[in-house]
Amino acid sequence: AAEVIPAAGVDLPETYEEELPGRSPSSGRGTFSLTSRERYDFRDAVMLLTNPAPCPQWSGDVPPITALDAEEFIVEWAVARHGERPNVYSRPMEKWLPRLDDAVTTAWVIDTFRRFTTCDFDRLAMPWE
Repeated sequence: AAEVIPAAGVDLPETYEEELPGRSPSSGRGTFSLTSRERYDFRDAVMLLTNPAPCPQWSGDVPPITALDAEEFIVEWAVARHGERPNVYSRPMEKWLPRLDDAVTTAWVIDTFRRFTTCDFDRLAMPWE
């Protein structure tokens, strides 16, 4: 998973740290949270990389719906680039599937990661919007 995203031109943090109750994440590091599972698949691994900064929006009172949708789309984009079949979670995404590996989608992924890194969620939009 860690190879697919940077291969597209996305800058990932050098370090990620687990979000733990009562501990503030360090600046400049990505964050992740683990669930209790025996095994993690490729999708899970990509999902762990989609929080390149400790943005307060992820844990705010109002869920960042567009950011959550973007995160899911990035996971399925990476799955497709990895040679697996992506899961379709909406009609617009289904229509976008043929474009999963084009330059427009890759540019959107790079821009979205930049917004995740700077916590600029207000201007997030899905690639088909």
